Amino acid sequence: MRPAKPSEINKEAFDEISLAEKWYYKQQIPRIRKLIEIFKSIKNRETVADIGCFTGIISQEYFKFGAKIVEGFDVSDKALEKASKRLTKVYKWKAGEETCPVENERYDVIIASEIIEHVYDTDFFMEELKRILKLNGYIVITTPNMHSVTNRLLFLLGKFPWTHPGISIKYKKDQRIDLKHVRLGNLSEWTYFFEKHGLMIEKAIGINFSFIGKLISFSKTSLSHNLAFILKKS
Repeated sequence: MRPAKPSEINKEAFDEISLAEKWYYKQQIPRIRKLIEIFKSIKNRETVADIGCFTGIISQEYFKFGAKIVEGFDVSDKALEKASKRLTKVYKWKAGEETCPVENERYDVIIASEIIEHVYDTDFFMEELKRILKLNGYIVITTPNMHSVTNRLLFLLGKFPWTHPGISIKYKKDQRIDLKHVRLGNLSEWTYFFEKHGLMIEKAIGINFSFIGKLISFSKTSLSHNLAFILKKS
């Protein structure tokens, strides 16, 4: 028996989820709306990379808002098969485990939404994103927030926070645990991490999936359910 890699765990999971892409899309509507809003705010957005493009069901939306080339990267063969019919080109990439299979400074915008929490070597991952991004280009990253208001309440109740990686890659008792995840962070840690990788944080935005979440975290991004970062390479 050999140790499992994050890419293998994610491939198996997203091969299965790809069969229910419409259900997945509906679950992600608040995040999709925020991604489109952010994407439209970026001036130069003709060439786009979507890291963790899944079936391309979300990635294809960027064509409607100024993208001329949208290339997708994923670890799931079944998801990429569908994405290949929707996007300019697709690549299989074990993000964080191997070099990205494209040349330097290829993209104006890189979207990596709900991906970084699945990656073991986040430092290598970020350096690869920087390498394939054009100078003055943007990276948009979204990720669950360990310190959301909901998770803080769960901690007080002695419960695991939503999407916590847990203690095993196979077993979980608490249904809030996500076996596909490797790590969770908060606004402060991710901000420090991106700055250490030489990226300028233009904006950090909260994403919420409920009315109560929106209400409570309205004036404080650090309490949001998910976090979105707009990062510039300069």
